[in-house]
Amino acid sequence: MQIFEFTRDSSEWLDARSKDVTATEVASLLGMNKYKSANKVLEEKKELPVHVDNKFMKTGRRLEPVVFIRLEELYIPAKAAHPTKVVYVRDEEYNIGASLDGLMNSKEEGQSIVEAKTTRPALYNNWKTTPPESYIIQTQTQMMVKGIKHALLVCMTWKAIPTGTFDEEGMEYFDVDYPVCIWEIRADTRLHKIIRQQVSYFWECFNTGSKYKVKAEVKDEVKKIIYDNCQLYHFEEL
Repeated sequence: MQIFEFTRDSSEWLDARSKDVTATEVASLLGMNKYKSANKVLEEKKELPVHVDNKFMKTGRRLEPVVFIRLEELYIPAKAAHPTKVVYVRDEEYNIGASLDGLMNSKEEGQSIVEAKTTRPALYNNWKTTPPESYIIQTQTQMMVKGIKHALLVCMTWKAIPTGTFDEEGMEYFDVDYPVCIWEIRADTRLHKIIRQQVSYFWECFNTGSKYKVKAEVKDEVKKIIYDNCQLYHFEEL
C-alpha cells in the first residue's frame, strides 16, 4: 500500500487518480453506477485527467466539515479526523486508488474509515432503509486498499426550523439543523475478491484496446451480498 497527501483538485492528485481505478469508479465496473458505464471510465483513462465539478459536489465539500462535527457528537467515544489535504491510498499491484474523506479512532473498533456524503432532504429518508449500492462499493474498496476492517458511511442533510422571531420587515428567522444517518460497514473479503478480479479485467481491456463487458453473474453475486456487512447505527428523522 502507498499513501500520499495531495491538495484537493491539484494536478498531482488528478494525475494519481488517472493511473488507478478509483474507489468511486469501481461501481461502474460492476454495472452498478447508473451515471457512468465501465467503458466511459475506460475512455477517460486514455485521456488527460480533467477536473470535473458541479453544484452538488461543491455543496458536499462545503458541508463535509459539518458532517465530521455531527459524527463526533453521535458516535461516542470517538475522535474523527477530517484532513486538510486529500489522503490518497493505492494498491500498486492492482492499480486501485482511494481518496479518504477521513479516519476515526475509537476504543471498540480501533481505526475506521469515514466516508462523508450529503444529500437533499427529499432523498434523505431513503438512507434509513439502505444506502446506495455505489457508496457501499466505494467504501468497501477504500477499506480493501487501506487494510481497515471497519468504516462509517455518514450521510447528512439539512432542514430549516422556524424560530417564531421576526425582523422589522416581518421576515421570520430560521435555525438550520443537520440530521445525520450513520451506517456501519465491515470489510467483506468476498466483495474484495470480486473487486480485484474486475479491476484486473479492466486493465486487461485497457491494455488490449478491448471493450469492457459487465458480467451479469458477477453483478448478481454482488447484489446478493452487498448489504450483508452493513448495519444502521443511527438515523435522525427530518
